[in-house]
Amino acid sequence: MNRLTIVVLIAVVICVSIFRSTTFVSAQTPTPSPLDKSLSKQLDKSLSNYMSSKNHVPGLAVAVISIPDASNQPQVSEFFYGTTKKGAKQLPDSSTIFGIGSESKVFTAVLLAGFVEDGQVKLSDPIQKYLPADVHAPTYQGKQITLLDLATHRSGLPDSPSNKGKGKNKADPSDYSLQDLYDWLNSYQLTRAPGSQWEYSNIGFGLLGTLLSTLANQSYDDLMDKYMGTPLDMPDTVVFLSPEQLKRAAQGYDGSGQPAEMMTTKSSSEVIGGGQLSSTISDMEHFMEANLGVLGDKRTTAIFDLTQKIVADGNNDNARMGLGWQIAMPKKNQTAPRYWKDGEASGFHSFMTFIKDKGQKVAVAMLGNGIDSGSGFEPLGVQMLNLVDGVGN
Repeated sequence: MNRLTIVVLIAVVICVSIFRSTTFVSAQTPTPSPLDKSLSKQLDKSLSNYMSSKNHVPGLAVAVISIPDASNQPQVSEFFYGTTKKGAKQLPDSSTIFGIGSESKVFTAVLLAGFVEDGQVKLSDPIQKYLPADVHAPTYQGKQITLLDLATHRSGLPDSPSNKGKGKNKADPSDYSLQDLYDWLNSYQLTRAPGSQWEYSNIGFGLLGTLLSTLANQSYDDLMDKYMGTPLDMPDTVVFLSPEQLKRAAQGYDGSGQPAEMMTTKSSSEVIGGGQLSSTISDMEHFMEANLGVLGDKRTTAIFDLTQKIVADGNNDNARMGLGWQIAMPKKNQTAPRYWKDGEASGFHSFMTFIKDKGQKVAVAMLGNGIDSGSGFEPLGVQMLNLVDGVGN
């Protein structure tokens, strides 16, 4: 893979920052050119200011993608700041691995869309259809939970199961077995009809990922490779890291600034799909380009288009849901909805967002190895998206 890299070193009060314009070659997309220099400088200033604030994460990797109107020619720039580990002078780069937390839910939704595209499932299928005979999914007055309900946070299931981290040898909350999940489903009682109300549910997406893996008789990572890893050249977006990948992984830090153990080094959990993936900014570029419609073949495009279709209401009057994607509907000075998802787990913080505007398509991906103690990545990510899209903040 050929890359043209322009490196600019900038001194900041508390960190070293680099922004880099990157080109890579794919048989399925034109070679990107860098963002406009003046625009890159504005983006770098915003990011440098953030890294000079008291709430910043130790290390930060950012990718910004712009595709001008009537063009399939991406313009891409990467930005790197801080360090992969406190006390070390190791700047993150495009191959540094970060945990992406709940952004994993969008990837699980892509797997679901792939199953739909391949004719293996329907979004309207009740989840009971894919559970063992002795496991009974909860219902409400005869209404069943569907795959669509799981993928839009409208299943009626809570954020976390009541038996997580409990029982013999369950001191570690990440140690949640398939049997634990089945036992909980058999005992849980819904308080409202599935599909009737939005409520964020980590276990809902964990259940969805588990159902897909069980149906395909393949691991979650194998499904990731089938639908994204190989076709989109995303080799580092996985749950369980190899020894080589662990060497490239940044150290995560919890809210108190203490080192956190990467969730992906723990192999005890059998319920995967809600927040266990790791990735690199290079892989996230490819993922966002696929969402913008400039990377992948017709089948890939159909799968990603399905995840972006508005299929349910969100958590407020201006919010809608795609499959996994949370969608902010356009306001007065905007012309297109904004898709977004954030993630926070095991000492890592992430945010991704994109818009397909009439004038251009824009995407931003952010990966950090700490928990932002302020307002998170979203305000900065949206600010950068609006700057590139030419919309007032």
